[in-house]
Parts: sequence; C-alpha cells; structure tokens
Amino acid sequence: MDKIGFALSFIMFEIGCICLFITALFDKTIPVIGKMASQLSETQSYSDTMYLTNYMGIYIYCAVIMIIGVYLCVFFYRKKNRN
Repeated sequence: MDKIGFALSFIMFEIGCICLFITALFDKTIPVIGKMASQLSETQSYSDTMYLTNYMGIYIYCAVIMIIGVYLCVFFYRKKNRN
C-alpha cells in the first residue's frame, strides 16, 4: 500500500513542523516569562542571558524529521506513479 506509506510520511513531516513551531514558541516566550517573573520579585535581577536556552539540537532534530518525511513522500509518490 503506497498510499499508507505516503500518508504516514506526510504525518512525519507534519510532526516535524509542529515540533518546530512549539520549540520556536518556547524560544520566544520563556525569556519574556522570566523577565515578568523577575519584575515581580523583590531583587528584580534580570539579565538577557538568564533565561536563554540552546534549542539547536531540537531544531536539527525537527529539520531531520522534516527532510526524511519529504523524502519518503517523494519516494512513495514516485513508486505509486511507476505502477
């Protein structure tokens, strides 16, 4: 069943996109939440580097999942057209 393989590989691509979106959302919102929390504290000590995290590994993982998903979509689509 090439249709099932095509659908599952497209779902794999979509999972990579959703994971990338959620990671980007975390990357933008966590420093803002940290700044708000530090403003509510008594010391009010906040620096820009306190709440920054490195998401490069997750970005690479999401990109690899998306590339594999697209490759498998093309593979199953071409396999379907050959028959």
